[in-house]
Amino acid sequence: MPTRLEAFLTSTAPLAALAESMPEGLPGQIASALRERIQAGEFKPGDPLKAAPLAVAFGCSRGPVREALRRLEREKLVVIAPRTGAAVAQMNAQALEAHFRLRAEVGALFVRLAAERVQRPPALVAAILEGAEVLAEVAADESAQVGDYIRARRRLTDLIATLAAAPYVAELSQELERELAILWAPMNSAARRRRSAGGWRKIARAIASGDPEAAEAEGRRMVLESLDEVRRMEALD
Repeated sequence: MPTRLEAFLTSTAPLAALAESMPEGLPGQIASALRERIQAGEFKPGDPLKAAPLAVAFGCSRGPVREALRRLEREKLVVIAPRTGAAVAQMNAQALEAHFRLRAEVGALFVRLAAERVQRPPALVAAILEGAEVLAEVAADESAQVGDYIRARRRLTDLIATLAAAPYVAELSQELERELAILWAPMNSAARRRRSAGGWRKIARAIASGDPEAAEAEGRRMVLESLDEVRRMEALD
């Protein structure tokens, strides 16, 4: 019997297809896998990423791994030095502050565009509302895997991107989020997932009711709340 999450992912796949970007070839698949492992905290800031053992782990030559690491370097998740090789990136406080503020504005615009959209297919709007409820259910489930939450949220944002019909803004928002993958694990508490899911529920309802101001305000608030949490983490270090 499929879970509600699995049923939701299956039923909404055609609606999200326009927004989803599949990894290109083996390097893209390796980059995606490494990004998720950074998000999960398996690789932490400063950890080395050696091509040889990664190639063995992925069952391929070093070439695709090196290309995957170069892709992650472009996303600012990895730094590659001539002598020491690749390592998970570290962000300083000033860079984090600027990054979060930029992401807050781009993310706010992203959800506002969806709420402003005149052409609003009922099935797509219904899927966005359902996605927010599925996300809340996963966040409340103590037995759920972190990957389940990531998949549910990714599908919800893909559906919102389809409605917004602004691929450049959607891609920029996703790019800024990917660059923060190094922070996902230390900030990924159950309480925070529940708060985040509550924010996405408010955004989904604002989009469904055609309220761009409410969607924009909540989108910005969620990111700035994350910035406050990062500041607290930095103060404790």
